[in-house]
Amino acid sequence: MVENKQARYVVAAWEPAIEAIFQQHPSAKLAYTGRLDINDKTRDGFYVQKRLSSPFATLRALLEVADPSQDPVFVCSFQPPDSESISAVDLRTPKYSPTSRSDRSLSPGRLLDDKNLRHYLLRLRIWFGDPSKSLHYLEIEDAHYEVRYRDKCAEVSTTLKQKAALLAEYVAEVMSGLTQERDCSMPSVHLHLADIMMELRSNIIGLGFVKCGGALERALLYKVLADRAGLPCALARACSARAWCEVAVPEPDPEESDVEQNYPAGLLRANYVVDLTQCPGRLLPIGGVDAKLICNI
Repeated sequence: MVENKQARYVVAAWEPAIEAIFQQHPSAKLAYTGRLDINDKTRDGFYVQKRLSSPFATLRALLEVADPSQDPVFVCSFQPPDSESISAVDLRTPKYSPTSRSDRSLSPGRLLDDKNLRHYLLRLRIWFGDPSKSLHYLEIEDAHYEVRYRDKCAEVSTTLKQKAALLAEYVAEVMSGLTQERDCSMPSVHLHLADIMMELRSNIIGLGFVKCGGALERALLYKVLADRAGLPCALARACSARAWCEVAVPEPDPEESDVEQNYPAGLLRANYVVDLTQCPGRLLPIGGVDAKLICNI
């Protein structure tokens, strides 16, 4: 459907149908469009191929091959193989079932238990607390929630920036390599991934197994953790190795300091690029020189 460009001009419901499919399958949306917006939430079973290929393969098809000589496939799997619910380790009670239609191709029994990924979530719970019970929590999916006063907006903005920066530093820390040199150059990352695939005897790699990651691996980990920590995060991918994350922080117009403003959470747009590689923890305004360097624009 995505590649049939002629049908878009003939069938009126073509674009809405594709959008509905993408809402239930974020892996496909990222592969075809190169972007997941802040309202596109990843879920258990989200997967990304290291090397972009055509046509887009389902996870079930990739699991059937599972050849360690093939390009890596990163899988987000928070759910223990013998568990029916991930809410015990998730920062937020998921609004979807782990066995929903979009994730039926995921077979936990055929994937190794990704304990590291669950450990990352528990660390975030210690640092951030429960977002659903925090006064600073900003629910992106609730369009009726509004930050009504400028001081409240500043409070929320500061909290989101602090959490976004802390998460970026943590992601960089856990993916900075296994040696004292912390070498995360492209050859080192490829060698590390090859070692993992040979040990697992499969090219299907749980994201938590990766300890030496480049821009793509770090951006993927940041996105899946941010979605569960309540941070409004977008993921962009320009090519096989280049990816970055953006966060949305509500900020008032400094020229209208005396005007009361409303900020519907559902209308937030990403306005900062997160630095995960050069100086992890920096939040760079979109369109700035430093942000363009991160995005290689």
